Amino acid sequence: MAIWIIATRKKKINAIVQIIVIGAMNVAEFFLAPELLLWGRMNLLFAFFLMSIIYFNEFQLSKFNPV
Repeated sequence: MAIWIIATRKKKINAIVQIIVIGAMNVAEFFLAPELLLWGRMNLLFAFFLMSIIYFNEFQLSKFNPV
């Protein structure tokens, strides 16, 4: 995925895949292994914040600076 990000090809699909992977991983960890998470069950809140940043960066800011 890092190479995909650096290559800047199909950026919107990349952002969607990142959001889905982060969301799925954190929901699974929320139920299966909350004791292993850095902030416990609050980790889901930080994951939502990260997913929001990815969404805002790709789908909102790109309107002002299309590449």
